[in-house]
Amino acid sequence: MAQRPVSLVDLVLAPAGLLIALVVPVVVASSRPEEPISQYTLAKEPAPALPPTPPPVSVEKARTLAAIVPNGKNTWFFKLTGPVDPVAGQMEKFLQLLETVKFPSEGKPEWKLPEGWSEVPSQEEMRAATFQIAGEVPLEASLMTLPGDGTRVDYILKNVNRWRGQLSLKPVTEKTLYNTESKTEETRTIDIDGRKVVLVNLVGYAKPGGMGAAPFAGGASRPNRPAPSEVAKAGAAEQAADSIGLKYKAPESWKPGKTSQFRKASFVAKDAKDPKLQAEITIIDLPAGGGGGELLANVNRWRSQVGLPPTTADDLKLEAKEVEVAGEKGTMVELKGEKGDAKQTILGVMTVRGKTAWFIKLHGDAAVAAAEKEHFEEFVKSVRFE
Repeated sequence: MAQRPVSLVDLVLAPAGLLIALVVPVVVASSRPEEPISQYTLAKEPAPALPPTPPPVSVEKARTLAAIVPNGKNTWFFKLTGPVDPVAGQMEKFLQLLETVKFPSEGKPEWKLPEGWSEVPSQEEMRAATFQIAGEVPLEASLMTLPGDGTRVDYILKNVNRWRGQLSLKPVTEKTLYNTESKTEETRTIDIDGRKVVLVNLVGYAKPGGMGAAPFAGGASRPNRPAPSEVAKAGAAEQAADSIGLKYKAPESWKPGKTSQFRKASFVAKDAKDPKLQAEITIIDLPAGGGGGELLANVNRWRSQVGLPPTTADDLKLEAKEVEVAGEKGTMVELKGEKGDAKQTILGVMTVRGKTAWFIKLHGDAAVAAAEKEHFEEFVKSVRFE
């Protein structure tokens, strides 16, 4: 396109900025002689390397079916969490399971599993049972128990709100616990075997790692804390459990086990001749309120894990012995029983420090427990809070 010369009218009508842009080059050009044009080739600097983009956090829609079943001083928690539609498809069978729950005079409840459900060994300390559910999308349900009165509204509310938080849902209050704003009956009560059971049906967005936490016996829910590092060293392994200042020494033969929100430490001790025979050593903390710090209730929970009937407060005084844990008074019990065809032993220590109940426990094959008893007692003595 041919360019026309700039006229005076153009200069008058042009904005001030444009006028300066047009006039200045003319003035500068007319004030100095022409110089030859030189060309230079400049090396192109490489673009700075950008940090890699972190992968997006996975957030998926999920459903939680749960039931809070009170029984005296203990409460039982049935829970199934997973993809929305597959879990919804198990609603009828979940209710069928609850309807078969019976509480004998001693020990844990009895039930009849629905078709397609099977019980498998539990890997988590806090689980009383684990159920696998066959289907196009395999699912897993859990049964947990903790001391505490499951008929109390504040106890129920804390657990319901903890589950709601795991699904990124807003907490409810006592006023809206059974009458949510959406009117979806996310929480309601049903009668099973003469007791009032709280049934929960929630849909939300699952937070990564937020599905596996056990229920709280009482007190407000606590944020997840990093698990202690499990680094084996030559000789005794000295460990430190995050910001709570828990420290201890474990024998070289104990291998690191799985930790979680509740497990501040975990080790596995195996029989030297038969590695299939083993025992697990854990340190667990729970809020002492709401029954979590009741010695008798916790000992009876341990007794059920090795096939023993509950004991009484008077008999416990004869069976238990006093120990010291980090300068605090503690109680130790040795429980020997049979689980199926296997002889099992629990060496358990409990101490209450402020508002927190601490449990140091060895649970496993009777022969391994007997061989590791001295190591366990030394381990308990090494525990300290800093």
